[in-house]
Amino acid sequence: MKKKNICNIVESVDKTSNLSIINLVLETMPEQYKKRKLASTYSVNYVTSGFAKITVNQTTYFIEKGDVFFVIPGMSYCFADSLNFNFAYVSFLGNRAQKLLERFKINRNNFIFKKVTEIDEFWKLCFLSATNTNTDIISESVLLYTLASIEKRTISPLKTTSKKTELCENVKNFIDNNFANTDLTVDYLSKTFLYNVKYLSTTFKQVFGIGVVEYLTKVRLSYAVTLIEQGFTSIKDIAFMCGFHDQLYFSKVFKKKYGLSPKQYLNKI
Repeated sequence: MKKKNICNIVESVDKTSNLSIINLVLETMPEQYKKRKLASTYSVNYVTSGFAKITVNQTTYFIEKGDVFFVIPGMSYCFADSLNFNFAYVSFLGNRAQKLLERFKINRNNFIFKKVTEIDEFWKLCFLSATNTNTDIISESVLLYTLASIEKRTISPLKTTSKKTELCENVKNFIDNNFANTDLTVDYLSKTFLYNVKYLSTTFKQVFGIGVVEYLTKVRLSYAVTLIEQGFTSIKDIAFMCGFHDQLYFSKVFKKKYGLSPKQYLNKI
């Protein structure tokens, strides 16, 4: 996408409409977001380059190129520790906006979706096609296409599933999308899904044959390997980006899994 800031504004916003598009923006000057903002509209955001930490209320997450994150009215957020960080977004309002997010189970606990890179070309095309007269239509297309792409990840062939299986699949999807959150633990999942920790852990292992903690660690370590292979060299940064609070603990579990410390693995490549 282009490097300079682009903002396409819908000239007349009907706030009584079921879905009103406000603007379509390519944000290449995100410094203004270092100060905490209180969202007054919905927005779907696509990270076009770099990475950053986003703090929502009191929790910090890691987002990078290819990730999609949603902002919900009343959400307090800011960015920090960014590098070459740019993002594009569509902001919107209306009764249908809330219903769309409810349909796709997007909320304050589930608003980041990792590596939705299949939408990249469509977003680029829409920015190239947007004019003063079609921004509302183009922007709505971006929103709906992005939601449809996210939904594809969670759709499986029609089958009868038990409540236990459905619960565990939801927990697994939540981990896949939020593993970089350093606060994500079994207790966190328990509070999010409103189930007892022991029940959640036992049921997850019955369904997938692996414990919740073990699965979370597996996902985080797999992503650590990806970051190393992509050229990241700071073990401290890699640990944080994968959701580990403690660099030493990260190195310990990494070596247990792969037989090499992160530094040794890095030197091997």
